[in-house]
Amino acid sequence: MKTIIKSFLLSAVAIFLIASPASAKKLKFAYVMHDLPEGIFWNTVYDGMKKACADLDSMDHLEVECEMVGTPYNVVNQVNNLRAVIGSGVDGIVSTIIDDEKMDAVFQEALDRGIPIISANTDDAKGSDGNPRLAYVGSNLYNAGYDLCVAAVALVPEGPIHALLGHNDVTQNFAIQRNAGHEDCLKDFAAANPDREVTWEVVEITMDGPTIQSRVGAYILSEPKTNIYLETGIWHLHVSQTLEEMGKQPGEIILAGYGAYSSLISRMKEGWVQLTNDQGAWLQGYLPIIQLYLIDMGFQPFDVQTDSALNGVITEEIARDLDVESPRIWKM
Repeated sequence: MKTIIKSFLLSAVAIFLIASPASAKKLKFAYVMHDLPEGIFWNTVYDGMKKACADLDSMDHLEVECEMVGTPYNVVNQVNNLRAVIGSGVDGIVSTIIDDEKMDAVFQEALDRGIPIISANTDDAKGSDGNPRLAYVGSNLYNAGYDLCVAAVALVPEGPIHALLGHNDVTQNFAIQRNAGHEDCLKDFAAANPDREVTWEVVEITMDGPTIQSRVGAYILSEPKTNIYLETGIWHLHVSQTLEEMGKQPGEIILAGYGAYSSLISRMKEGWVQLTNDQGAWLQGYLPIIQLYLIDMGFQPFDVQTDSALNGVITEEIARDLDVESPRIWKM
């Protein structure tokens, strides 16, 4: 089994040269995503992909090769990577969908060439109605946002609620859909609890840790009534450090976000972060590769909601029992 990482624009000619028994069926799969595999999240996805390839490759009748292709949050480069992968003659593709319009045509190109293509991690906002992908393996981003907000609001048992919604990138599907869930949750809670004051504000905070700390810290100083912080990304750990430096107490402001990495879990055990959504990074690497194999066998594609397999929202109580050495937990 051979696993290849490629970053940025991919050469249209891929080399796959491994000796194998003449009877073994050869399959080549590519995982094309919107970031680089070196990050803590995508490295965990990559580990899941490698394990799936190894498991398939261990069968006597198969020889499976996988490559992960990345580019840092650039939809044009990602589309070009997809076209290069299609031209290289792979047998199946997994790709994130970070734009609801710009990726539709290249997905259709893969299908027109007879190459099954499924999405993982980030889907079109309209699912299969918005993109011709055969299936989606990942978190339901809107539902994840809604459920995380419900859990956060429940931790403020009485009195007014003022939530700061940290929007990490107003152009990216993952942030747009999660934030929509956050806002709808607050709207619904306000409607169901007319006796409580419920307010919130959306602030674009970027995906840079120090910038996030600066913007969130400045906001909380200007709005001391803030008692919930919900963000669309994985940087609530940084915000907890800011709150500690500001002299806040653990739990004084409810912190919630996404991801399950070792340093965040440790921070939750200390009481500084109350909630996080485990979207299943390792599963998002493992399951799409297995599904491409199943499609090759003739099975129908099917959606998999990975955070459901992991109970979705992680509370402080759940965090206390998590093994940070588990493949489920990102290493940081």
